Amino acid sequence: WHSTLLASALCRASIVGFYDSMGETAVDYCLKQTQMPTMFVTAPYLKKILGMRTRGMCTSLKNIVMFDTDGETAELQEQATSQGLRVVTLAEVLQRGRASVFRW
Repeated sequence: WHSTLLASALCRASIVGFYDSMGETAVDYCLKQTQMPTMFVTAPYLKKILGMRTRGMCTSLKNIVMFDTDGETAELQEQATSQGLRVVTLAEVLQRGRASVFRW
């Protein structure tokens, strides 16, 4: 989480904290208010998001960055892709960042 927090601050991106204890209505409200297109999540939270999308929630989300890369991740990626989400792992994001040329 720390690397994403620091990177977001460096890019001047807004950061919204979501907690496991937040109900679906609260999560959907925050997503609607911010029109958030990208979310960094663990596998259990992606399960929650996928369930919400089947009920017409989380419509602003387009991209998911997964912190986990275990056996369950591939299945969740397939489900998310079938719901119109682009899913990448944090390792992929970091690799693309290292490969990009950006001068400060």
